[in-house]
Amino acid sequence: MGAGAVLTLLTGCNGVTQSAPKASSTAAASKGKAQTLAVQTTGHAATWTDRDKHAHTITVTPKSLVRAAASDLDHVRLDDDDLKGKTPYYLTVTYTNTSKDTLAQPSMSTNLALVSAGGTRAKSVMVMNNPTLGTAGQELPCTNGDPDTLPAGGTAEACTVLMLDPKLTPATVAYADDSSDTVLWNVGDGNSSNSGLLPPGTTVDAFAEDLDKHQVPIKVTPKSIRQGSLDDLSNVKLDDRDRNTVPYYVTVEYRNMGQSKLLPVLQDNLTLQTAGGHEIPKMTLLFGEPGVEPCPGPALRTRLEPGGTLTQCTIHMIPKGDRPATISYQGSGTGDEEHTWRAVGNTNP
Repeated sequence: MGAGAVLTLLTGCNGVTQSAPKASSTAAASKGKAQTLAVQTTGHAATWTDRDKHAHTITVTPKSLVRAAASDLDHVRLDDDDLKGKTPYYLTVTYTNTSKDTLAQPSMSTNLALVSAGGTRAKSVMVMNNPTLGTAGQELPCTNGDPDTLPAGGTAEACTVLMLDPKLTPATVAYADDSSDTVLWNVGDGNSSNSGLLPPGTTVDAFAEDLDKHQVPIKVTPKSIRQGSLDDLSNVKLDDRDRNTVPYYVTVEYRNMGQSKLLPVLQDNLTLQTAGGHEIPKMTLLFGEPGVEPCPGPALRTRLEPGGTLTQCTIHMIPKGDRPATISYQGSGTGDEEHTWRAVGNTNP
């Protein structure tokens, strides 16, 4: 996950740049409103892939997660309007180089993500000092980034600033590299309480379009999320990226509450979000493909009659090590809101 925006730190006076301390609960607490959040601190094996596509083994260990005080940004210029109003978090992680090579300019923190219970990623930002602006003595307690080099057996600590919608709270820290499985750590219990998500199995009202583009009321009820195996997809053409994933089967029931017949394509508006912050659309099968035995495709000649129900299954390929967080359905009606359910509670491991 690359840095998506820049924070300009207005520090220094007369061309002298102030040093910034590492993020810590002590430094953050001195602001009066900061909060240190509980995060799992178990080290996990992972990889970092360099520019030449060489994978190097590392151990990633979260050290602390601090919800920053609003006053921390009093002397910071937000160069991205999308960041305004967001809540900053300081994520401090240690990296240990378990390979035999010295790592040159290891951008390991770009692989980190801070994710809400609904699967929304916080936006990672780069902190830049500007010694020609601002007042001396103003510091942001999270400016030590990845090291320039990391020798074999060496350990380095880095802090990343991430900005999240204030209506959301973090549930997961994730590290993902193309050469290894996704690694997850829970924030708290990994299931933030104020996420506003629907309980699994809750029925909602939505709209679909008939063949004449008329809006038809429907009811949507998630039934199950099941973990499958790549062996189930032996008759489906997979690319190399798919072979490093795990299929999950999402089953949803649709009820036609209108007066028009509907085509069996209601599942096209369904997506799955993961604890690692990925949005996973359904797998697109070739026209006429029957799907797989645990998750059959739609019957092409079927119509959802008025008053009738139709149960459909979709396949979602999730990176290894990641897990479902939520499923979402976006109706086709004008102003139809997106409905999002927790995946926890109806997922069979």
